[in-house]
Amino acid sequence: MDGVAEIERLGFDSAWVRDHVVYEPHAFEDPDTTFIDTFVALGAAAARTRRLVLGTATLIPHRHPIQTAMLLSSLARIAGSERLVIGWGIGNDRREFAAVAAPGHHRGDRLDEHVEVVRRLLDGEAVSHDGEHYRFENVRIMPAGGPIAFWYGGATPNGIERAGRAYDGLLASRIPRSVLAETIADLRDHASAAGRPDPAVGLVTMVSPARTVEEGLAAFDVSRVHAEVARRFPTRRWQPGTGLEGVMMAGPADQIVADIEAFGEVGVDHLVLDLRARFDAWEDVTAEIGGDVLPCIREGST
Repeated sequence: MDGVAEIERLGFDSAWVRDHVVYEPHAFEDPDTTFIDTFVALGAAAARTRRLVLGTATLIPHRHPIQTAMLLSSLARIAGSERLVIGWGIGNDRREFAAVAAPGHHRGDRLDEHVEVVRRLLDGEAVSHDGEHYRFENVRIMPAGGPIAFWYGGATPNGIERAGRAYDGLLASRIPRSVLAETIADLRDHASAAGRPDPAVGLVTMVSPARTVEEGLAAFDVSRVHAEVARRFPTRRWQPGTGLEGVMMAGPADQIVADIEAFGEVGVDHLVLDLRARFDAWEDVTAEIGGDVLPCIREGST
């Protein structure tokens, strides 16, 4: 946990973790399958920091919602509910659901029911629930002490609708700026239709500081990322060498600052810097961002 204390000292705003019960690294990640439980990691980070926002990207409904609510309430008591941003998602590996004897189909419906139950429990009311996925009677837990921000992680049309209708924010990932601008417009339309304020917009994007853009991009499997973006957005064409409109940020500090400012202009409120491709140089990379990138962003109030 020394790393999380150091990024707070360097001026970062938040630290984010993933959620798995069976961890299988993506093809572009280190093949090491070591994984520290989501709530253990966040609890340790809360104990070592004072102001960092602690987030999940994303929390998957593998657990029973009573357990999830208890964990969130406990974490909020340690960290303060104002420091938590809980990104929720349906996951992308049905094997994890099978491992905990939860059907992997209709994951969106399971998530909706799960989050509904968690919200009610966090309000401190005695809850009885008889739903498609969960059934229990007269359960109450001690409230978290304040509201916890719930964001939805995912930018499919269904995900955008879900975020606008029922969540405090949207957390997208690996999405080009031009597509994101359209996504934000749709998100706000859904929120307005539901009579809700505009949700916050978060974005996870891969970052690799380096002396040149080419050197920074060398840390990524650019062709694989290009193929993924082309699959997700088949009506658009991208050139890998350009960084895919911010899907990857690479190069010297001024280039990364320009990319971040461009996302601010299209409506991103919180940018999560994905450093997985540079974990082998974590100390150097975070120090470079903290020393050369963040001060410029602060100065420009982006």
